Amino acid sequence: MICDKDCLHCKYPDCINDELDLADYQELDWLEKEIILPKTEAQRQKVARKKAYYEANREKVAAYMKAYREENRDKIAAYMKAYREENRDKIAARKKAYQEANRDKIAAQQKAYREANRDKINQRKRERYQQKKAAPGGATPESGKA
Repeated sequence: MICDKDCLHCKYPDCINDELDLADYQELDWLEKEIILPKTEAQRQKVARKKAYYEANREKVAAYMKAYREENRDKIAAYMKAYREENRDKIAARKKAYQEANRDKIAAQQKAYREANRDKINQRKRERYQQKKAAPGGATPESGKA
């Protein structure tokens, strides 16, 4: 890799590193929170009060949040869709970093699921095989080749 990712002191007039990974996003978030826009003492006290209130009224807050989500399901779904579209690279970097860091854990969970649901998985495979066999030309309806 040619780029040393020291963007503040970049030696290239036209940056050659146009992709950010999870570490870059985390560093940018840290810079923004701690250096560019640090919290004031009043903001820190407000956060502490909110945390104490939430701890004291956990059930009440959870019930309120559940009711809000049920009433505004479409609004929340639209917001999340827009967020995912705007932050596709950031989400992909976070997912890739998690998968690399937890490769063994994920493999163990998948293996446990396959062992626990072996009959259900085999039944689905048999059904797909029968559909493929019954379809003209051997194409399945969901493959789009029929």
